[in-house]
Amino acid sequence: MARDMTDAQCREIAEMAEGNHIWLNAFACIRPTPEFLQDIGRQVLSMLEQKDNMLPAGARHDDKLAQLTPCLYLYVNKS
Repeated sequence: MARDMTDAQCREIAEMAEGNHIWLNAFACIRPTPEFLQDIGRQVLSMLEQKDNMLPAGARHDDKLAQLTPCLYLYVNKS
């Protein structure tokens, strides 16, 4: 069972994941086309393929699976 992270741990993760950011066009999100959705999927998969984007989640909490599996922390904004 995972424990809650402290504010300091959350800030540390936010700093490490600062470059993992996707900006979405808010109007395109209202009625997204299949191409728009595919593009978002491609962006996420591309980020997952880059080891520099992955953070070791196991250092952040007690989840045994997370200790083995790095995680992609991602910011998604729409405007």
